[in-house]
Amino acid sequence: MKTLQLIYNVIFKEGIIAFIQRKRNITFLDSKTIFTIKYRNKDTKIALNRKFGHVDMKIFRDGIYEKDIVDDIFDELDETKNLIDIGANIGQHSLLMAPYCKNVYSFEPIPAVYNQFKESIALNHYQNIHLFNTAIGDKKESQPFNYVTNHAGTSSFVKRDDPNPNIITVQIDTLENILKDVKMDVIKLDVEGYESVVILGNKEKILQDKPVIFMEYNPDWIEREGSAKTDEVFNFFLDNEFTVFSRNKNKILSREELDTKGQDNWIVKPIL
Repeated sequence: MKTLQLIYNVIFKEGIIAFIQRKRNITFLDSKTIFTIKYRNKDTKIALNRKFGHVDMKIFRDGIYEKDIVDDIFDELDETKNLIDIGANIGQHSLLMAPYCKNVYSFEPIPAVYNQFKESIALNHYQNIHLFNTAIGDKKESQPFNYVTNHAGTSSFVKRDDPNPNIITVQIDTLENILKDVKMDVIKLDVEGYESVVILGNKEKILQDKPVIFMEYNPDWIEREGSAKTDEVFNFFLDNEFTVFSRNKNKILSREELDTKGQDNWIVKPIL
């Protein structure tokens, strides 16, 4: 019955030409598909799913997501270095960087998103992406997690105003427990307000390895999460001989220049 209704809609409502045009339009992601990202003369296959929302749709429409950040991460890698992808989502950054580094260690706590990322790893036959269905925090435990089903990238440990939240339980562990002797050369961190817990809860490992860190900074969400003050992570970096480059201001920040109100993306580098 549904098939007959679909045929009727195509022929008598939308029209066959319009239907073909819609299907060929790269800005329209129907449901789930395998998409090819072309980056640095290499084709990378990635599973996309409309139901996960923003990231999948941006890749499908634009061909790549956060290309400027991807390019900057690429510049910090070589075949001897390890990339740590915390809050990996469907894995685009990990998948694109895998050919250009030694190993990728990726962390995605949402089972459905993790499984989609796992599918993409298999599609590309990558052996150097090590994927974990866990979040990174300051101790080994399980916690409730706010899963935004239609915009998976905004899912977070931070409580939401949604009157009908989709709460799942996810596993958390520390970088020290999981990576142990693995040297962290580059970290990509996108955890929707949980940044302070990740950084300060793993500071010994970070100070030992001195990685370059690409991270989203959202002071409002950090404040709502409540584990640290909005300037605490910034001061931790400066106190321990890291520089913090602001993409918004296009400069390395001094203590006086930190904006504790607006969202930003930082590139944090050790002073060598």
